[in-house]
Amino acid sequence: MKVDILEVKSQLLATKMEAVVFVLLVGLTVVLAQGTIQEVQFGVGRELVLSPVNPPTPITSITWKRNGDFVAEKIDAGSAIEYFGVLKGRSRLNSTTGVLTVSSMNKDDKGLFTVEINGKDQSVGFNVVEVLPVPKPEAIVRPLTCSDSSIECKLSCEPTGPLVNVEPVEYFWILGGKQQPGKNFSITNDEKTKAIKTFSCIIKNKISQEQSEPLENPFNKKPPGLNGGVVAGIIVGVFVFVCATLGVAFRKKIKPYLQCFKDDHHSVPGEEGGNK
Repeated sequence: MKVDILEVKSQLLATKMEAVVFVLLVGLTVVLAQGTIQEVQFGVGRELVLSPVNPPTPITSITWKRNGDFVAEKIDAGSAIEYFGVLKGRSRLNSTTGVLTVSSMNKDDKGLFTVEINGKDQSVGFNVVEVLPVPKPEAIVRPLTCSDSSIECKLSCEPTGPLVNVEPVEYFWILGGKQQPGKNFSITNDEKTKAIKTFSCIIKNKISQEQSEPLENPFNKKPPGLNGGVVAGIIVGVFVFVCATLGVAFRKKIKPYLQCFKDDHHSVPGEEGGNK
């Protein structure tokens, strides 16, 4: 009885191993049949262009499908191109190059696009996914205390919104009219850098790009300006000084006349008393 149980376990183990090998072989066959899948991004309202990879020439027949449904087909060299499904009216097939173009893409147009040329499935398919426009970036200098007395500072290009369904993205810096790739960039306090008035950065993806507001070069020291309050204070001070000076001068000038008037005023009562 004990021997029978061992034999049963061995048979079950062998059966499981055969099943695993079978599944792996089937999976490998499916992968080989599907070939390579390339991801292609599109923006809503924009145009999608799909190009077969290394197509045979000449192309006598071609069929494009989306999620297994027909999109466009040309049966043979003498037939016309026929369009199908929800993309009909927005699709355009170049029967010479095999390129499929779909205009005014919307969210529901995503999916797996495959192409068959001259009766053979092509080894490269296209996973078409939606991508959103990039948010506007902000150019930031670090540390925040960076000034004309700093030796070196770092510039960072930061998106002002989320990057969900936006990536992959690329970053560029505009330095003196030239573009420099990279999200972060170091600047050194030298004459060459000081000649640049402002810095700005760009973030872009497959369908869009945005540029930041210009960031003033922290290494460019500006002479301190006079604000409105200071100017008003200076004007008031000057006015008071001028008025005081003129007042003193005027007083000195008319003082003799005032003394005469004072003397005359005191002599009148005496004269009147003597006459009486």
